Amino acid sequence: MRDEPIANVCALVPELPVELGRIVARALDRDQSKRYPSCGALAADLEAWLKEAAPHFDAAQLANYVQGMVQQAPQGALPQNAIATPPLI
Repeated sequence: MRDEPIANVCALVPELPVELGRIVARALDRDQSKRYPSCGALAADLEAWLKEAAPHFDAAQLANYVQGMVQQAPQGALPQNAIATPPLI
């Protein structure tokens, strides 16, 4: 599984906007040097995409949207631990 290519999320969930798919692909890239250098850099790209795609959306609505897209992915398309529930603080 480690050597298998990462599935194209836009192919798995056709409703997913292409630019959001690119952001997800970069975050999941097997080559660490191609991934985001920090969570802040990932957040900046997500916020820029959100501001352009849906200026009236907020972060909570984005989280719900992405979670819904992941839940629509075909069975077995994503690793079981692909979306982990964050710990409660």
